[in-house]
Amino acid sequence: MLLVLISSCKKDEAEWEWCTDCQQEAILGEYTGLANYLRFTDVENFIQKNNQEVTLSLKETSTGLQSATSVINVFYSSLSGTYDSSYYLQLAGNQQSFSAIIWRKENQIKLVGTIKKTDSEGEIREVLDFEVVREE
Repeated sequence: MLLVLISSCKKDEAEWEWCTDCQQEAILGEYTGLANYLRFTDVENFIQKNNQEVTLSLKETSTGLQSATSVINVFYSSLSGTYDSSYYLQLAGNQQSFSAIIWRKENQIKLVGTIKKTDSEGEIREVLDFEVVREE
């Protein structure tokens, strides 16, 4: 009986949910986390680096939003675009694209996404899959 009372007193931990109503201001900030990196050296060969520390920054600009993503000595991307206040963020630039799902748990924001870089013929050359949480 005591075990039942103790377990029922345990506070339920909030779950990550899609941030379907986040405004741009809610997602701005500095993020850190882990990423898996893949770079194709030719059609058959690639270099893969898993569990790399990644930093991501989202800043407001006069025209919308700017992202900067970095894995030290491995990968860098900077893209600008607009955010339409949904659970999904998509930015595109010169031969690269950024897409991420925005998650929220209480006051925390998490981005889970992919950055792809292509060559001049549209072939994928680099891919960064990331999961980052905004620093408080």
